[in-house]
Amino acid sequence: MSAPAAVLVLVLMALCACAQNTYPEEYDKLDVKSLLQDQQKVDRFVTCLLQEECSELGGKLKDVLVDALNTKCTKCTEIQKGKIRMAAKYFIEQKPEVWEQITQKYDPKGEHAEGFLKFMQEGN
Repeated sequence: MSAPAAVLVLVLMALCACAQNTYPEEYDKLDVKSLLQDQQKVDRFVTCLLQEECSELGGKLKDVLVDALNTKCTKCTEIQKGKIRMAAKYFIEQKPEVWEQITQKYDPKGEHAEGFLKFMQEGN
């Protein structure tokens, strides 16, 4: 294999490895704004988050959201970061009692609160 071909293979392998360190691109296409405007869907997702009664999609979204909250969205694409911020802002401002329950369940010691607050402020 020639040197340029070997370099190309290494670059492609590195790109594949980096791509696997982010959440699937399908989440980039998720219309969070519409979901948050549908109270029935919001209620089902809250039930999924707090009571573990989830649809298949709800369970996947819950896993991503919880991981994103705990890691300050380090695996998120830029689009996903915006969507996570939008959803978190919705709960913080519109449903603070639900946000409190979510944070109590997934960050009971407050270990991730400061980092997540920084993440939220980065979007402003």
